[in-house]
Amino acid sequence: MRPDEIYEASKILEFFNKRLGTDVQITLPFTTVLIKNFTFLAIFALVFWVLKHLRSIMLKPAVWFFIAMSTYTICTSGIVYSIIHNVPWFKLERDQYGNVGIAEVFMRGQRGQWAGEGYIFSGLCLCAGLTLIFLARIDQFFEKAVTRRYATMAAILVVYCLAEAILYCYKFKSPWYGPGFAPPGHYQRGPLMLDQGNNI
Repeated sequence: MRPDEIYEASKILEFFNKRLGTDVQITLPFTTVLIKNFTFLAIFALVFWVLKHLRSIMLKPAVWFFIAMSTYTICTSGIVYSIIHNVPWFKLERDQYGNVGIAEVFMRGQRGQWAGEGYIFSGLCLCAGLTLIFLARIDQFFEKAVTRRYATMAAILVVYCLAEAILYCYKFKSPWYGPGFAPPGHYQRGPLMLDQGNNI
């Protein structure tokens, strides 16, 4: 019997039980009972197999690293804010010809954001962090000293560019924020002896 047939039969039987004051229960065919029990056992076995193999998978550091990176991306991209407020990816406007284009990528001010800018900022921070992890473990990826030297310089350059991009995005939303990655232009430059405060 199909599930819809069982449902209809139970409703009809319930109607007659109320009318006649009886308590007749529906009797399912042996094949239906067998299929139900087999389905239950199959689902139970599948859940047991998943839990058994999931334990060995969850013990791998790479899996937890992926979970940590995914959690960090979700928490720093403002995805919850975007879902709650139904924020579009970017601010879209029509030009004089009727074409729709992106008018604003980063929303001005700290009280709101477009969905796309959160993903961009989170991606920049995530890439910077992964580059720093790569820089800390660079000896595991390259055996030759020359290759490690070039890879180190490239990683430092990437971190610098990403840090500048992050600061640019933050300054765009918060114009009052002044510090940068490099010292300000009015700072005194030169050897340590020029700094009379530290001169002995």
